[in-house]
Amino acid sequence: MVYRHNSLIRRKLGNVDLHLQENKAVSFGNTVPSVNDVVIHPGPGETFPRKLVGSCTATKGCRKGLPINNGRADSGIGGGL
Repeated sequence: MVYRHNSLIRRKLGNVDLHLQENKAVSFGNTVPSVNDVVIHPGPGETFPRKLVGSCTATKGCRKGLPINNGRADSGIGGGL
């Protein structure tokens, strides 16, 4: 069985700077090739293998985005991934 998830990459989030949303889209575009065609088998304890993407850095083309840290919105390189 295959599951799909759709989420808007660019969306208005309260008073969040839309530039951060655009940066998130760019960061996604730079990381997607490393996880394209990856299959995560559903089951207890299965999670996304973050090591496939590695660290999100400016050198890798990631931009400042909107990460959630301890339940609060923040800003940082690769935020939103």
